[in-house]
Amino acid sequence: MQVPSMIDHHHHAAVQKLAFKTLLWDEDVGEHVIDKQRRDAVTSDRIQSVAQSPHAVRMYGHCGTSAIYEYAEGGDLKSWITEDVLPKPWIEYYDVSERFGLAYNVTTALADLHHFTGRRDSRHLSSSSSSPVAIVHGDLKSNQFVAISAGGSTLDDNHSKHKRHRMPHFKLGDFNLARFVYWNAQTNQACPIKGDGCGGTNRAPEEYKGGKHRVVTSHKIDIYSLGNVLYTILTGHLPFDHDDDHDRIRQRIIRGERPPIGTEFSRSKDQKVQTMLQAIHWCWKHEPTERPTALQVQQLLATALI
Repeated sequence: MQVPSMIDHHHHAAVQKLAFKTLLWDEDVGEHVIDKQRRDAVTSDRIQSVAQSPHAVRMYGHCGTSAIYEYAEGGDLKSWITEDVLPKPWIEYYDVSERFGLAYNVTTALADLHHFTGRRDSRHLSSSSSSPVAIVHGDLKSNQFVAISAGGSTLDDNHSKHKRHRMPHFKLGDFNLARFVYWNAQTNQACPIKGDGCGGTNRAPEEYKGGKHRVVTSHKIDIYSLGNVLYTILTGHLPFDHDDDHDRIRQRIIRGERPPIGTEFSRSKDQKVQTMLQAIHWCWKHEPTERPTALQVQQLLATALI
């Protein structure tokens, strides 16, 4: 449900469109539902007020099972890439530089979530790639990034009279499966977290090994999923989109299989393509301890940003 919000700036009324999300009256409202809304609200507060991230969807307020959010007029990233939102296929409509810029922003959003200092009086992110992780998203995938702007029209690169959409500003949201990471002061290590036991095909192999049971994991589950998002941005395909058997896909992931990468990317001489591939394969490491942090992926992509 979308609601308008009236904002008065020095007696000049302006209308800002916001999004109102709530449960239907006949839906079950158990303790777990309230807890998911709490996680969403707390995480939104942390990434907005502490990290001050420009890459996260703003929450303006919540109560019980309802909340008011920044309105995402353009839909989600998955739709832009895999559905008929654009007049041409994703990788034809947006060039490598544009897609690379999006990949950097997506990675920065996760780095903002993982690595803010966690202190109210702090107004900066940690610059250390080994800084403690505060919050794990827990369900990172392309449809969790939404286009706050639909993309303004701009002239094509060939300076013709045809117009196309600029790349929208995609922001990360949907924090209701977030996990808060506690720190063991005696061992100086992060305490393990438990996954949510959900299915899908965008999760890390260690999450699928427990079947439907909640398994002990770490923030590295988000890193694996980040690799999937970067893969989709680069190739225009969802991971394993040629296979519609979810159980089979999960078993393939557990065995160490990864989505195929076409030769048009693997043999590319473009530095941005090769840097994205390096980041993707790094995120896809089977052993969680071998995966990078979000900050390390951000730093890697920054080497080819210019």
